[in-house]
Amino acid sequence: QETVKKFITSMYFEQLTLVFISLNTVMIGVETDFSARNLTDDGPASFQSLGVVMTVFFAIELTLRLFAHGRRFFTMPDWRWNVLDFSVVMLQLLEDLIALVRIGSSNLPVAVSLVRMLRLLRLVRVLRVARLLRYMTELRTIVVSMSSCVRPFISSITLLALLVYTGGVYFTQLALTYRIDHQDTRAAAELAVHFGSLGSAVMALFQSVTN
Repeated sequence: QETVKKFITSMYFEQLTLVFISLNTVMIGVETDFSARNLTDDGPASFQSLGVVMTVFFAIELTLRLFAHGRRFFTMPDWRWNVLDFSVVMLQLLEDLIALVRIGSSNLPVAVSLVRMLRLLRLVRVLRVARLLRYMTELRTIVVSMSSCVRPFISSITLLALLVYTGGVYFTQLALTYRIDHQDTRAAAELAVHFGSLGSAVMALFQSVTN
């Protein structure tokens, strides 16, 4: 176990894993774009073969890490990343397995069900991109910093929305007073466009803030 642990924690193995994850990330985008442009569930044949190679590599990597850490794999300090890796690799294995079964299936209803399952699995395969964060310290730092800023960000958005809403109520009431006193004027008609209702007033103020 110690020998395997040294191997999987070596710089060369981690760099190789990062290369495979990066290639897999790019491949997902290219395959998705190809399928969207050609209205097909299947990517290029070369990508399917390359995908199997990557699945085999990730399965071997996960097996080595499970062997090296044993039960600690799900309790060690990085257990959250381990759970993510385990889930992603299992889903990737399931996706490739279903794709192989679909190719060999001659039963139409079964094939249709397998296609639906593949579509569902391909929706969640974007989780593979998150594996990059594990091996890129700078990205992890940014993600942690952003997560720490979520509450202040939501508070700022709430404050801005409250200010816009308050301004909308005030200017709608102000415009209403003018429109009642000057109903047949051009200015009243123009005010009705942007301040004829609370919704239009809020939208006008929001556009003035963001433009």
